Amino acid sequence: MADLPNYLTLTDPVIRNTPMPAGKAQHYLHDDKLPGLALRMRATGGRTWVYLFTKPGVRGTQRKTLGAWPRFNERAARKAATIAAGEVVKG
Repeated sequence: MADLPNYLTLTDPVIRNTPMPAGKAQHYLHDDKLPGLALRMRATGGRTWVYLFTKPGVRGTQRKTLGAWPRFNERAARKAATIAAGEVVKG
């Protein structure tokens, strides 16, 4: 099987049908429409929406957990990521 694309339009059907890559403990799927929005997939089966960002003066990428999929759906995740992006800009 070919490697999963890392950037794609994250919709509920896409998430439902995307398998976890074999041999990995976790894997991130990044949304290609909203920068920073990603879905963290775990080998245990859990899938969580996250917002990934960098902070000036802090090394590495920071992660803000938005909510667990599917209870927290695509629409809610996009809204929460937009709010999180505004908070990052404000500092």
